[in-house]
Amino acid sequence: MKIRSIIIIAALAVFCAGIAAEGTPLERIKQAETAYNNNQYDQAIQRYSELLSKWPGNPKVLYNLGNCYFKTEQWGHALAYYLKAQKFGPRMPKLETNIKQLRERIKMDETEPTASFMRQLYHIAHKVTLNEMLGGWVVLGLIVAIMGLCAVLGILNQRLRHMLSVGIVLFGIISGMTVIRLYLEFSYQLGVVVEGKVEARSGPSDTLPVIFFLHNGTEFKTEKRLDNWTEITLPDGLTGWVSSRDVVEI
Repeated sequence: MKIRSIIIIAALAVFCAGIAAEGTPLERIKQAETAYNNNQYDQAIQRYSELLSKWPGNPKVLYNLGNCYFKTEQWGHALAYYLKAQKFGPRMPKLETNIKQLRERIKMDETEPTASFMRQLYHIAHKVTLNEMLGGWVVLGLIVAIMGLCAVLGILNQRLRHMLSVGIVLFGIISGMTVIRLYLEFSYQLGVVVEGKVEARSGPSDTLPVIFFLHNGTEFKTEKRLDNWTEITLPDGLTGWVSSRDVVEI
């Protein structure tokens, strides 16, 4: 019995030691921030990447990773993480400014005339998160439903009936926006080139001809994937196949 107790205590001690060595999330955040402030950007990237494996959609961690890559002049990775942070936290301070400055640096400013309508719609729709939009749609729908029931029962005055009409119109608009947002979320996949001078080929094979080149930080729309290849479309309509290891999808 004593031996069994000793084994259990030893196992618990090893487990607790492992947790202590790993550190709490707050300690790991502090370590990452310290490395960043000391210009140890590679170490900060490692720390933030570890945190990201725990919190995959954390906008603050994504934003800080973008900052680290920006400092090391890895423009493609920086833009990819900024855009991912925008997806989960669209109103983060300085995020919009950083994205705009980075696009200007890599000559891919979203105000370029080649930006497609769908691309502009994508950026507008991502001013709010999907959860926020769905939450607003549900709340407004419930309000309209309750007011509609009251109208059927004849307990709404003229002013409230007018408000119900306005609510129905707003609910229709938000419903349409929600459908668009869901489409963009699941059917309109954007990505960023993270390597320099990437070859775009006519098909998913190294033996097929190169039809154009892409630079670090180029944004694109993903069309399809096949093995280790990704078919992409640029804002100006050019289409080609690139190696999946040279790109990051948002």
